[in-house]
Amino acid sequence: MRGITQTWTAVRLWLVPAAVLVLAVVVLAVSGGLDKVTGAQGRAAEPGEELALSRWVLVVRDAALVDGNDYDPASEPPRVRLHLRATFDGEETAYGLPTSMVTVQLPPGLPPLDATPLTDGDRDGNLDPGVGQELTLELAWPDAPARAPGTVRVLVRDEEERDNYLTGDAWEVRPSPSRHVDLALPDQRTVR
Repeated sequence: MRGITQTWTAVRLWLVPAAVLVLAVVVLAVSGGLDKVTGAQGRAAEPGEELALSRWVLVVRDAALVDGNDYDPASEPPRVRLHLRATFDGEETAYGLPTSMVTVQLPPGLPPLDATPLTDGDRDGNLDPGVGQELTLELAWPDAPARAPGTVRVLVRDEEERDNYLTGDAWEVRPSPSRHVDLALPDQRTVR
């Protein structure tokens, strides 16, 4: 009888920590802690997929490498043109898409794009709440190679609300992307 009691005591010593460990793993899994790590470029999304952010819904449609000037293509550097749809879900009119919210990343080893968009489409600059707008972002690429890369990656960053005691609450674009979309980049230049 004594042997059975000692064996049961030993089993209990291992059974309790094992049960606690299993319970911890279940709680971690249910809370999302075992989801796939997204990395430095955010979760992947497909072209045309709605990307729901804190105050925006973006749909990244397509991209193309185009001439810098339609009338005199050789006079300006080529541009990467990006088409997207933006719907602002805030409470008041926004005066354009935040500059660093959408960026284009080129494959490694290629000369960089200018970071600031040159145009955001033919509109008055206002984005009213709940009204989707088609936007065209163009980024100059002064050192574009003669042969365009096959794809580009569009990085989308979310915003976060920050307390600002002088001017009220302010929204800032987070430094790390939350999503990315890989797009084909057809070369539509007339001059190379």
